[in-house]
Amino acid sequence: MAEIYNFFGDIWDYLRETYFEADLGSYKNFSVTTQGVTIAQIVFSLFVGFILAASLVVYQRAYLGRMVRRLLERKAQDDASALTLQELGLKRNFLIRYTLRHRDAPLRKVVRYAGETRSDAENSGRGLRMTDRIDYETARFYIPENLQAHAEVRFRSKGTDGRALVIAILVCLLLALLLIRFLPVVLRLADDLITALK
Repeated sequence: MAEIYNFFGDIWDYLRETYFEADLGSYKNFSVTTQGVTIAQIVFSLFVGFILAASLVVYQRAYLGRMVRRLLERKAQDDASALTLQELGLKRNFLIRYTLRHRDAPLRKVVRYAGETRSDAENSGRGLRMTDRIDYETARFYIPENLQAHAEVRFRSKGTDGRALVIAILVCLLLALLLIRFLPVVLRLADDLITALK
C-alpha cells in the first residue's frame, strides 16, 4: 500500500513541478514576491469558478429551459392557454417543481401560473412574493406575452448542451495551463518594455 501511495505521490509531485509551478524570476523594474504555486492556485481558482458558472448556465438553459421552450411552442401566454406539468410532459420532473417553488429562481421570473396572486412589490420590480402554494397536479403554467422575448433569450438551448460545456472546460483548462507556464515570459516582456520606455 505504501508503494502505491509513493507512486501516486511521485506522479503528483512531477505534475505539480512541471505544470503548476512557475519560477517567476527577478526583474529590474518591479518585484514579484509571490511564489509560482500561489499564482497557479489563483489561476485554477478562477478556472473552477468559470466551470461552476458555465455548468449553472447549461443547467438553467438546457434542463430548466425545457419548460420555457415547451410553453413558448404551445403558445401558453395567459390563464386561458396555460398548461399543466402533465400536459408539458414534466409531471415527474422534481427539479423543475423544486425551482418553481422558489420566488427568485430565474425560471420563476418568467413562468406564471393561472390564478397566481402577485403583490405590489413584485409589480414594482422588487422581487416575486408568492402568497399561494402551488398544487403541481392542477396548476396550469404560462409565460405572459410581455415576458416571452426575455424568456426565449434567457432559456435558449443553442450552444448550451453538454458538448459545449466540455469544449469550454477544455479550452479554459488549456488557457489556464498556458498562463501558468508562460507567466514568467509575460512578466519578462513587461519588464523589458518598461526598460525600453524609460
